[in-house]
Amino acid sequence: MPKPAPATPGPDLALLVDSWLLDLRAERKSAQTIKAYGDSVRSFLRWCAANDEDPVLDRRRLARWVDSLLEAGNAAATARVRQLGVRRFLRMADRGR
Repeated sequence: MPKPAPATPGPDLALLVDSWLLDLRAERKSAQTIKAYGDSVRSFLRWCAANDEDPVLDRRRLARWVDSLLEAGNAAATARVRQLGVRRFLRMADRGR
């Protein structure tokens, strides 16, 4: 039986964060939105690294991260904002920017 081809590594998401935040500023997003989204992505990337997870958008992975936010005492509204920021960022990263 042939071995599956190795996965092609995706972009280094940590390197894309600053570029993405610049794009958000160019879109005239508010300073609070940019900070919240940036904090969200950095939190997700730290969580992925700490839990040996690939930083890709996967329903279960995102649910585990949100669960960890809630377990750490974050409000549901905070977890929702964090999730939205990460989803938006990962959609941009998936487009290969």
